[in-house]
Amino acid sequence: LAQEVPRSGASSWSPMAPQSNAFSALLLLLSCSPARASVLVHTNQSLADCLNAGVSNVILPGDGLFEEARHVVNRRSDIDSRPVAIVRAETVDEVKKAVACAAGCGVQVCARAGGHGFDGDAGCTDGLMVDVRGLRSFAVDEGTNQTTFGAGHTLGQLYHKLDGHGLLVDAGAVSSVGAAGLILGCGRGLTTQLHGLACDAVRAVEYVDAAGQLHVADSVIDPDVFWMARGGGGNFPGIVTKFTMQAFSRPEEIQVTRCVWQKYRAKAAIKAWLARGEELVDPARKLFTNLQIWNRPSVTEVFIHCFDCSK
Repeated sequence: LAQEVPRSGASSWSPMAPQSNAFSALLLLLSCSPARASVLVHTNQSLADCLNAGVSNVILPGDGLFEEARHVVNRRSDIDSRPVAIVRAETVDEVKKAVACAAGCGVQVCARAGGHGFDGDAGCTDGLMVDVRGLRSFAVDEGTNQTTFGAGHTLGQLYHKLDGHGLLVDAGAVSSVGAAGLILGCGRGLTTQLHGLACDAVRAVEYVDAAGQLHVADSVIDPDVFWMARGGGGNFPGIVTKFTMQAFSRPEEIQVTRCVWQKYRAKAAIKAWLARGEELVDPARKLFTNLQIWNRPSVTEVFIHCFDCSK
């Protein structure tokens, strides 16, 4: 279980054998026997009771906030999810409690941070959605420039805090995207050619496993789990609650060049841009470049960002 990723979003997993539940039973009552429906209702009532005993913000079907809370950013009908409950965790202990309750009731779990995953895996029908956006702790070790931060940050929130220290981490370029999913999915950003992919800078993760237990993984402690945290994306076997990453000095100046070609000149421009690819990605050039091809209007654009080019 992991937060949403640009590729696929948060994974769903079940700490026990997957079971149907009361919510789906209510929607499909005609296809269920009365005895089966009774068992399912009992399961979800037990989950709700367990959550309400240890979590401050629980949203259930029928609550006024449920319809909006269950949606992720992508509103495609084929990835629409209907969880049996939503937990908005404000602390790591609440994440642990939520997962432990789900494990005890045999209910699937999924994690939501930014909610931008293309496939909507931050939501899970008939499961428990754990929303970690309340986890926004933040610290910087001034001696090593390593930053430790909660998994609830969006990229924009994280960048804003790091900017106060003159630092950045190499991640995505869209401020509303959840940092956790992009990092777990090994996303790229404007300074990838200088510092590598987002997951290359991860030094440790704190996570809650399928039993609701808290762990830390790094290159020494649970190195296999640490390996999965650097590119495993939605296949990571837990809810990450905190990251430690190597941060880097942010540029003082960024020079941007934009070139535009009309349709009849686009083919030659694209070939020329691709032919210089190896040169453009050389870290010594301190560049980020991307090409965009548009249909309406029919133009091709190339952007080149140069970081502290005068130095």
